[in-house]
Amino acid sequence: MKQLSKAQILAHIEQEHDLLTQTFQALSQSQMVEPAILAAPAPGQSCKDILAHLTAWERRMLSIIRAIIAGAPHPQYASTPEFNEHVFHANKDRSLEEVQADFERSYNEALALVQQLTEAELATGDVWKLIGYNTYNHYKWARTMIRRWQRKQRNPPSGQVDGT
Repeated sequence: MKQLSKAQILAHIEQEHDLLTQTFQALSQSQMVEPAILAAPAPGQSCKDILAHLTAWERRMLSIIRAIIAGAPHPQYASTPEFNEHVFHANKDRSLEEVQADFERSYNEALALVQQLTEAELATGDVWKLIGYNTYNHYKWARTMIRRWQRKQRNPPSGQVDGT
């Protein structure tokens, strides 16, 4: 991954967020909570679960970046599979509305942090990589997962009807 300028990072974040938001807006509420998109860390995760996943990773990123900029020790987190499993179980019974609101809050907080960072701070400790992986690249991953699910819905494997 090539280091981008602050302006480029902000443009990527906003563009990918807009595309992801459009993807979610095209879905009904029942599609948003339909358990079918991701198999890990638990089978049958929904679009709502993807939003909770993105939110948790943005919050994790924000904590790490704040520590890097302050010169403080990095917060310690579980391994990726354990972290993802914890996020899923912590959010699976929350309402779609709560998860959507949290996602927008974390997005706005991430965007505000990036806007406040200097070019030098973005280069410190690979902050720019953390931002890329946990915002625009992660949004693109989410859109890809949703598109795959939508294609399967339209074209179920032989012998299956309506994805069953």
